[in-house]
Amino acid sequence: MLILNGSARRDGNTALTVVRLRDALGGPSTLINLSDPPIPAFDYEDRGRADAFAAAGGAMLEHEIIVCATPVYWYAMSAQMKALFDRFTDLLGTAVGRGLTGRTMLLLANGTDPRLPAGFETPFRRTARYLGMAYGGGAYVRFEGDGEMSADGQQRITQFSRLAGPGRSA
Repeated sequence: MLILNGSARRDGNTALTVVRLRDALGGPSTLINLSDPPIPAFDYEDRGRADAFAAAGGAMLEHEIIVCATPVYWYAMSAQMKALFDRFTDLLGTAVGRGLTGRTMLLLANGTDPRLPAGFETPFRRTARYLGMAYGGGAYVRFEGDGEMSADGQQRITQFSRLAGPGRSA
């Protein structure tokens, strides 16, 4: 399983949800922090450049399950996650893009609102479908503040781990 951490903070709430997910899985997983180094935004003149996106794309090919972990920033995915999604354009018509067919994308989001904003999952679901991937679902973990996971947060992560782990029910 590959976990793409889309937070701007290495030790924030998203990192905590990722640590808890990895603990719940108990098995191997690969983590890429999309901020370290950052993935540059998509632009039409610089296709095919060697940057952090190339490493993320290669890692996606090595894993059947790809977890997109992102905080909710202004009712949407983080800028780091959005840059990754925008750069999927670079994969269209490439061996890497075609290699994503049949893989599973999952969403692990966190924020302070009582629930995930309406439509938040849409880009994940539709991007997965566009790339020939399955969208296996997602989970939202609410935080009361920095490092203060809601009472049901660990339960949500444990349930989510069943989507991501061996023998998953996605």
